[in-house]
Amino acid sequence: MAHPVGMKTRRSITGLKTVNSSVILTKEYRLERNGMDMNDYEQAMKEINRLFGRDYQFAMATTGEAGPSIRFVDTYYTDGAFYIVTNRQSHKAKDTAADPRASLCGRKLHTFTGRVENIGHPLQAENDAIRARLIEVFAPWYFRHNNEENPDMCYLRFTPETGFFQDGGKGWHVDFST
Repeated sequence: MAHPVGMKTRRSITGLKTVNSSVILTKEYRLERNGMDMNDYEQAMKEINRLFGRDYQFAMATTGEAGPSIRFVDTYYTDGAFYIVTNRQSHKAKDTAADPRASLCGRKLHTFTGRVENIGHPLQAENDAIRARLIEVFAPWYFRHNNEENPDMCYLRFTPETGFFQDGGKGWHVDFST
């Protein structure tokens, strides 16, 4: 579902819900804006790629044995997920191994909830494509802060389930599960 903050429908569509006087829609429904018909979910996905398809820092919240924990992480969004470079011994890796639920919150109030999966060491063959992108996106610091010879180095994949992000006065509430 994508909910564009500030957009209004010109017609009544069965199946829409009202939340705080705003319309929420699923992928199948369409809105009209400026006389053009557009699929709002597709537009939201274009925006998320534009905003987060680069090195983007979020506060990442997890829950571990010691309780809630939060830290800043560099992320890169592609193919429906945020990727994080870390070490298996880090609190974020240990916390999400025990409980994969996590949240991301950006400085501009972008928020996402979802699940985290450790997809393994960067040199594993199945990580070749994402490794190439992460090295490119995180070029200023990737090798300065990471040692790929360390067997504990790993990538985490955060797959969002819900989120809110905004830019230029327009915001999007998205349910990624529908």
